[in-house]
Amino acid sequence: MRNSGFKPNIAFGCGSPDAVKTAVRNGTGVGVLVHDAVQDQISRNEFGILKIKGICLTAKTYILWHKEKPLSKNAQDFLTLLRVWRLKNHESQSLNSEGLRTIVKILHSQEAVVEHG
Repeated sequence: MRNSGFKPNIAFGCGSPDAVKTAVRNGTGVGVLVHDAVQDQISRNEFGILKIKGICLTAKTYILWHKEKPLSKNAQDFLTLLRVWRLKNHESQSLNSEGLRTIVKILHSQEAVVEHG
């Protein structure tokens, strides 16, 4: 945000999404949360969405699992699905269609889990 000339006045940070929602409810200011954390409140018109022209907020997310415990088949399939989504949505310029077809085939396989950088 700051690189695009927008300089928010950050008064304080909250330790959880619920703390952000409470602060906003109390009129302390505005909060920044992922859509999933507030979609119920938005659908009930409890909160609104503030769009700022020229500002695109993105965040990195991580998938964590215990490295010494094997993943179930369902967990492996879920990870593969997330990786395919990431490739399709974020790396489509550098991935040819044959590469994507290979990943989709692996997704439907019983043994393989796609591991992509």
